[in-house]
Amino acid sequence: LDAYLEDNLPLKLASGTAQLRGSYQFDLQPLSLEIALPTVNVRELSLAERGATSAAPVVIPEIDLDSLAFSLSRRDVGVKRLGVRGAHVDVVREPDGSINLARLAKKSPALSPEKPEKPATDSGPPWTIHADVLALEEATVAAEDRTTSPPARLRLAPIAVTVNDWSTVSDARLKLDARIGIDGRGLLAVRGDVGQEPPSANLAIDLKDFPLAV
Repeated sequence: LDAYLEDNLPLKLASGTAQLRGSYQFDLQPLSLEIALPTVNVRELSLAERGATSAAPVVIPEIDLDSLAFSLSRRDVGVKRLGVRGAHVDVVREPDGSINLARLAKKSPALSPEKPEKPATDSGPPWTIHADVLALEEATVAAEDRTTSPPARLRLAPIAVTVNDWSTVSDARLKLDARIGIDGRGLLAVRGDVGQEPPSANLAIDLKDFPLAV
């Protein structure tokens, strides 16, 4: 897979395996495509900058997707639960001010057409994408700022975030429950609901044992 994507993606799929099972139904008259994937499991996924020799900055041991349903006729994509467990992300601000993760998303020349393409016309209703539960568990973010001497470091772990009722529908309100450990001492807890249109949030925020330098 990585060899196929080599000319189109700046990042490298350094490792990982995926298993899935499901079914699909395709019709031409009228055009219809229905896909049902009861389970998708990804293990030991790691993402790195293409051509880099350093360790992969993004490592995700477990990704589990339950009950994905795709409907072309209804223009709907739904997921019962998407769970990510044990993710580890290294974020580095280099001495020149650049961020290492930004290099994973830089635009590939293969994706930069010489002439701008005309936007496709689509008169149908907007697509809806939604998930009952999005869960991030036992995650770690290790941040380092190399623009200072000595470098400043911050470790966020463990990180647990659960989002319920996420949807691209404009008037949807999601429920958020997050707990983030800070440098082995502090704890940030955020809980409440968030709306998209109009933008709104009703959140309870609790920060404990986090020293603030004066």
